[in-house]
Amino acid sequence: MRIALFCKVIDNLGDAGVCWRLARQLIQAGASCTLLINELSTLAQLAPSLQFQPVQDLDGLCIIHWTNDTQAFAMLEQDAWIGCFACDWHPLLWKALAQQERPPRLYNLEYLGMESWVEGCHGKDSIHPTTGLRQTFWIPGFSPASGGLLREAGLLDRHEQWRQTPPQLPGLVNWPNADRILSLFCYAQAPLAGLIQALSENTLYSYLLVFPGPGLQAVSRVLNQPLSPHELIHQGSLSIHCLPLLNHTDYDLVLGACDLNLVRGEDSLLRAHWAGRPLLWQAYPQDQLAHCDKVTAWLNLRPISPAFIKLHQRYNQGTAQTEDFLAALASLDEETHLIRQFRAQLAQQSDLCYRLLANLQTTVALI
Repeated sequence: MRIALFCKVIDNLGDAGVCWRLARQLIQAGASCTLLINELSTLAQLAPSLQFQPVQDLDGLCIIHWTNDTQAFAMLEQDAWIGCFACDWHPLLWKALAQQERPPRLYNLEYLGMESWVEGCHGKDSIHPTTGLRQTFWIPGFSPASGGLLREAGLLDRHEQWRQTPPQLPGLVNWPNADRILSLFCYAQAPLAGLIQALSENTLYSYLLVFPGPGLQAVSRVLNQPLSPHELIHQGSLSIHCLPLLNHTDYDLVLGACDLNLVRGEDSLLRAHWAGRPLLWQAYPQDQLAHCDKVTAWLNLRPISPAFIKLHQRYNQGTAQTEDFLAALASLDEETHLIRQFRAQLAQQSDLCYRLLANLQTTVALI
């Protein structure tokens, strides 16, 4: 099965991260996969061995620096084209596809869906207005009737193994010895003043691992001092350690070893689910707090403690206060049980890669 995956990076690490994971899982499932991506620099943050060259092979995956649509003409002989996150193709490409004796199956991989409409829209076809070609909407989601969730084979078992051994990470000589360990990966709008106060003015010693980017800048604003990767500072009962950007495997290690993970977007949200540890999710901020509807839909999907419901609502509204964080921290044991219960439910379902390949194999056989 030959599959071409097209990625135009919009939300920096999230878009590239999802496409990188999916491409590797397709390879592991036995497919031949080519990833065309417009920003090699973003992908290189997740795959440090990536070279800045037009075409390369990385662990069996062909990667093409997608700088113009004419490059896609080399992909015409594929069994499937997957356009990720509404990336479209040039009209000449559509025309070339339509002229093929056996055009590839066309998919539009959407963002993670949580709302009630997902099941009714997933798998539906859109007819291209000039060529008549069909493009199937593939919507990842949490229900069996959705497009599924990315989950590589053996991931949960590896998390259980990792939990027995403190992780060794770049920028961190020894795993912290603290009462509570938290990780922070967020957007610039995250209301962190209440979190910093709740942790720094506490009888328990907390250790906060902060990743580069807007989250590190947001912490710097709260503390009123510049911070940079590898830096370690102390404030009351809180230590803040600024980590470098990690690859996917090391990030998974952090998620599985922390007592609470503050995550953003969709890729890190899903990885936090598979880690089976309490999480606080910041959805991608939208005008007029439109993203809060997605947060509410997600909260309605899973068992979650009242304190974490309230914190999620206020955190995404930008109004979370110290008392909201304190209440959630006091509920960590309950929340750990609930997230692991939800993870077990999700693990009973087939994953996104399996569902996509099953659909592709069925439809190709019918052509």
